[in-house]
Amino acid sequence: RDQAVIEKLKARDREVRAHEQAHRTAGGPLASPPTYETVTGPDGRQYAVAGEVQIDSSPVRGDPEATIRKLEIVVRAALAPAEPSPQDRQVAQQARLEIIRARQELQQQNAEELEARQNDNSTQSSSDIPDPGDSPLEQLQEELQNPGENNSENNSEPGTNASLFDQAIDNFRRAEQTADLGRTAPVQTNDNNEDQVDISDEAAEILSALFGG
Repeated sequence: RDQAVIEKLKARDREVRAHEQAHRTAGGPLASPPTYETVTGPDGRQYAVAGEVQIDSSPVRGDPEATIRKLEIVVRAALAPAEPSPQDRQVAQQARLEIIRARQELQQQNAEELEARQNDNSTQSSSDIPDPGDSPLEQLQEELQNPGENNSENNSEPGTNASLFDQAIDNFRRAEQTADLGRTAPVQTNDNNEDQVDISDEAAEILSALFGG
């Protein structure tokens, strides 16, 4: 009779140790070493009749993606034995629920990061818009109204207005060509072999107002 008891205790011992070792192997660094509850057999030896392996299932603070990876290991470790216990299945189910919560947190985090990048790109695009500056006609008008800035030498000579007029026309022609305004100011020759400039009506009005022509 004692031998029959001993054989049953041996079988239970093997089962318990294999069960807990499966938890330990699958859990890796997340699993603690197994602990056993033992009884003394008729032969005076200790036989394991129950065991436990603790699994770290705590979330990784601020990192839902790492939390998901960690909890997936917990699920595998809980269900690793050939015949998981009801408590093992409960641990696995709880870990699956935590994985769902972590995935929701990760989706929210990704959405917030995407929105922040879009806002940054929008702000940068707005700041990169170049200043168009003054139009060629505005530049011409400014030069004629402020001749002293670029023509200090001409102010002391007779015919200053005529010199300024010629220079302003040249500047306006160059500005129009550089800005590609679609207009040209060709130089024509009249009967007296003097250069005559054909300018736009808008420019002529400004020049007429400034010079009284």
